Amino acid sequence: MASSEPSSLILPEAEEDVLGLYDKLQQLQLELALLRSENAHASDDNTRLAGEGMDIIQMRILDASAALALRNSVVENVMIAQPILRAVHNATHASKIERDILPCIQQRDLAATKAAKQCLDVQEASDRLAQLELQIIQTSHRNVELAAEVLHLADRAQTNEAQTLDEIHLQSDVTQLDTEMRISRQRWRVVKGTASAVVTGSGIDWARDKQLRDMVLEIPD
Repeated sequence: MASSEPSSLILPEAEEDVLGLYDKLQQLQLELALLRSENAHASDDNTRLAGEGMDIIQMRILDASAALALRNSVVENVMIAQPILRAVHNATHASKIERDILPCIQQRDLAATKAAKQCLDVQEASDRLAQLELQIIQTSHRNVELAAEVLHLADRAQTNEAQTLDEIHLQSDVTQLDTEMRISRQRWRVVKGTASAVVTGSGIDWARDKQLRDMVLEIPD
């Protein structure tokens, strides 16, 4: 079965030489802009070079570099726009190289779409994980409260030797609270398992994060 990935774009030697010369031209233009900016202020005396004078020179050099970078970016965009449009629209006057870049453009667009979808999935997983973490905290607090109540009632039940009506009611309360605590613990395990599944299925590198790793690998009680 043939591979669906586009083959490497092979440029004629002449066009590779043109691209190399274009890169050298950009570098020379940048160096020339810096030299012009430095020479424009070389005749200033030492008092102007001190303090704010040097800062002004540096700012002008940065401005010249930024202006050159912006111009080069505009030129590059203009140069690549026409071949891309011809490749996408299958223009009759498109060259072989312009037609050959169509698979690369399609692959780039597909990769961008997949990356956007993955970002959305990660964000949704993070939101769901935050909700589950909140539920875990709330359930843990409730478990602590129930455990404290059970211990308190158990202590009272042990100190009462007489099997009075009050003691029977107390024992019933203990049993009810113990049941509630078991249900709460079971709910906590379900929430904990769901959170672990969300983390492992989201594509997040949980193994490098101690908190997420502990959440996924923690053995339930």
